[in-house]
Amino acid sequence: MIKPQPEEYAPFYKGYIDLIGNDDVLEKLASNRKETYYFFLSLPDEKADFAYAEGKWTVKEVLGHIIDTERMMSYRLLRFSRGDYSVLAGFNENFYSSKSNHKTRTLEDLADEFSALRKANLYLYQNLNPE
Repeated sequence: MIKPQPEEYAPFYKGYIDLIGNDDVLEKLASNRKETYYFFLSLPDEKADFAYAEGKWTVKEVLGHIIDTERMMSYRLLRFSRGDYSVLAGFNENFYSSKSNHKTRTLEDLADEFSALRKANLYLYQNLNPE
């Protein structure tokens, strides 16, 4: 999978896409799957519910947000790859977080979900129609 050109994505995503550099996108996603998984597993349990300030997300909620975003972006990619260009609803991350159960789950459970979801998404990405 090649890095998209600026005219192929909204300006909002530029900062994220620039982080890829010239690396192969699929290789980066695959290696990031493992790095992210092991990073969150390396954190001590007492840090899982840490938030740096009142009203900010905990470590578990941050990982939950990563999971939600991964799921949303893969859904959008699936739609675009199938030629569905209808208007997509927005994604309010704070609303989604407030309706989740991320706080009650273990960090290990969330890390497992992230890893499984990323693995499933890698299959999606690897098998996209080249068009």
